[in-house]
Amino acid sequence: MQPHSAPRYREHPWHERTAGAKHHQWFSRLISLHELTQGWLRELQVERPQHLITRGLQPQISQNLWMLDFLSRPGGGTPGMDSLLDDTSPEDILGRLEHTVWSVQAWTLMSCIERAPADTRQALESILEQSSWKLGRKHGELAWPSMPPHARQDLRALLLALSPFQVSGSGGDDFLLKRSVQSEVQIELKACPHRSRYLETAPIADVLCRLHAQWMRGFVYALNSRVTVEHVVRKAPSRCLQRWFYLT
Repeated sequence: MQPHSAPRYREHPWHERTAGAKHHQWFSRLISLHELTQGWLRELQVERPQHLITRGLQPQISQNLWMLDFLSRPGGGTPGMDSLLDDTSPEDILGRLEHTVWSVQAWTLMSCIERAPADTRQALESILEQSSWKLGRKHGELAWPSMPPHARQDLRALLLALSPFQVSGSGGDDFLLKRSVQSEVQIELKACPHRSRYLETAPIADVLCRLHAQWMRGFVYALNSRVTVEHVVRKAPSRCLQRWFYLT
C-alpha cells in the first residue's frame, strides 16, 4: 500500500492577483522607459506640467497618471510591481501602465521640441541624445556591476543582458535575431517607437527611435566600451535594424 502523499498547497490564494517572471520583466522595461522621460526633464531642467498634460492626452491616459506618480515617488527607490496590482489582472494593469508611459513620453518630447525656437531644435535633440546615452550607461552599470569579463566579450551575452531592461516598455519579444556570433549581432527591432501600437507616438517616432537607440548604445558601452552599435531607421512595414560589432 502506497503512503499518502502530503497535501499540496497553493503558493498564493486563488483569489489573489499574482505576477510571474514575464510580468516583472515587463514592469522593469516600463520603469526603464519612464526613467528615460524623467531623465530628459531633469537634463532640460523642466517639470512635467500636470495641468497641461491632462489636456494633451486622451482622457483614459490622464486617469492613469497616478501610476506615473507611483513610479516617480521620491526616496523610495524602485517600487515593486506587487504594490501596484489592483483587482484586475497583471496584464491589464501593465497594459494600462504601458500605454500611459508611452503616451507621456511622446507628449513630453513633442512638447519640448515644439516649445524650442526653430534654430535651437537641432541643439535640443543633441542634448537629448547625450542624456539618453548617459542614462543607458548608468542603467547598464547598475544592472550588471559584476558581469564576468568573459561574458562582456560575447555580444550574444550583452544582448541577453539588455533584454530585461530594454526601453521598449513592451511585455513581449523585442528582437528578431538576424545574425548571432560572439563578435557580431544583427537584430531587427520589433518594439521600437516606429512599431508602437499607440497613435500618440506616430508624430514623433523618428526622434524617439534615435533617442532609444542612444540609450541602448550607452547600456552596451557600460558593459563593453569597445562595442559599436549601428542603428538604421526603416519605415513600416520594415523594421529598424541594429548591428553590434567590435571597433577594429
